[in-house]
Amino acid sequence: AILAPPIFRSNWPPKMSSVSKREGATEGYTKLDSDDEGSSLTSTVINTVKSVLGAGVLTLSWAFYFSSLWPGIVGTCAMCVMSSYGFYLIGVCSAHTGKGSFGGMWSALFGETWAWIPDLVSVLFCTIAIVANLIVVGGYLPTGLAGFGLPQIDRAYCILGASLFILPLNFVEDLSKLSFASFVGNFSVVYTTGLLLFKWLTIDHDADWVPWEVEPGFFLTMATLAFSFNGHFGAPALYQQLKGKSPQRWMTVTVFAFGICLPILLICSFTGYLMFGSTLLLPGESNVLLAPSMKGPEVMAAFIGMTLTNLFSLPIYTSCVRVAIDGMWMRAMKASESLFRKRVISALCVLGTIATALSVTSLGLTVAINGAVCASLMEYVLPALMCLKTNPKSKAMPVVTLILGVIIGV
Repeated sequence: AILAPPIFRSNWPPKMSSVSKREGATEGYTKLDSDDEGSSLTSTVINTVKSVLGAGVLTLSWAFYFSSLWPGIVGTCAMCVMSSYGFYLIGVCSAHTGKGSFGGMWSALFGETWAWIPDLVSVLFCTIAIVANLIVVGGYLPTGLAGFGLPQIDRAYCILGASLFILPLNFVEDLSKLSFASFVGNFSVVYTTGLLLFKWLTIDHDADWVPWEVEPGFFLTMATLAFSFNGHFGAPALYQQLKGKSPQRWMTVTVFAFGICLPILLICSFTGYLMFGSTLLLPGESNVLLAPSMKGPEVMAAFIGMTLTNLFSLPIYTSCVRVAIDGMWMRAMKASESLFRKRVISALCVLGTIATALSVTSLGLTVAINGAVCASLMEYVLPALMCLKTNPKSKAMPVVTLILGVIIGV
């Protein structure tokens, strides 16, 4: 059996009171009646991988330009380890408190006064991520369809049509029901990764890549990689809905999910950098699929695939927004659980993000700041602080994680 790391073992397994078991339903997510119900380990891994992987993988090669090849590869592996550790800590804290949201865990550990801050971070990160994904859909979908001879479609119609296509999924509370959509999105990323690897192996490129050169730009690469490994926003609810949830099963989810993500992110990073080098800095070419040499129906299929990847990420983001806002409302108003309120929150989230995506074509610096600040808080800072509160005797790794989060955020 997989044991919890020694730093947690003195407090393991967590003693959950009958009160904490009942309160799960008041945190905005679907509370299971039994630990034998819920998402299987496989579906939880699939949803976790989908939470991590997105169209951002296509710009990792651009980030490698600032670090050079080998520092980028070493940094990718290091960030995977640290991000997976933070992901695991979230499950540990969720098990210890019996809560399925960042705000709920914070409230149980530190009190309700500032519990709205972790939930607000989740809401900001996920809503901006939804808008960013819709903007990508509005750009990728018409490009992919045009590559197959179809007439150019206005981005607004693409955004509206795609949003309508997945509309029912935005109201799903049981995350296990999203595993099929997540599987489709993950398959699309794997296809695109395989395409990049094939192009690198079969086509001669005369790129000006650098094998090893450590410069200040390395820190920009690290911030980009930290954002690329962020699937932490939905981790508390994923843990609470895991069938037979325990720290041992959560560790298995963590190892498999991030073990799948690491080679995909590595391939997407170094293949593009080795093929295109400094040309990735040219306007409009940070996305490797937009490089002049990337032509043909197989590339257009990748555009369609990455459209699906972004599209099927939206229900997971929406679920996180719904859980966070509902939790804040219930704590502030001392309200009881309401299915109607959850649906209203989901509807407002869908309408608001669609309206924003139709109004802008690029979030630019806003997305970058959101990724650096909110992602670092959810991946490193908040899990480390909650772990230190849960087990004060364990300081080494949580403190290192906390410092890393502060550095990336700054």
